[in-house]
Amino acid sequence: MGAAKWAKSQGAAIIFVTGRPSVMNIYTQINLTSVGYPVDGLYGGGLTTGSSGAGALADYKTATRASIEAQGYTIVANNGNRASDLSGGHALQTFKLPDCNGAPGRTRRASGTAASWPSSCSRWSPTAGVSLSVAAGGSPTTTG
Repeated sequence: MGAAKWAKSQGAAIIFVTGRPSVMNIYTQINLTSVGYPVDGLYGGGLTTGSSGAGALADYKTATRASIEAQGYTIVANNGNRASDLSGGHALQTFKLPDCNGAPGRTRRASGTAASWPSSCSRWSPTAGVSLSVAAGGSPTTTG
């Protein structure tokens, strides 16, 4: 969050892209702003985007970043916890975050054996399932 706040203070737009249905955008925005994230744009998917598989989700997020660029933005940084958040280009730099799968602090099963969450997943993150793009220029739009 510190990087997002710093980028915002330098004039960047903070834009979030999620595969969550756009009808949930208000709840996603409340989650983000309640912990201090600036939100200049929030793009939610269709009702089945998140459940259509990783390939469809990656395609949706890539197309959304292209749409953001078409508004005159340059996406200088894009981060997320899943490959679908980062694949497809349309960002000068990408950053892969630990994938906490929305439930840090619990034990998960990997190939039938218990595995612990990464230490960076010590608390729930309101950005789970949401990728963050830091962009310069353009005019933000919240879509759904």
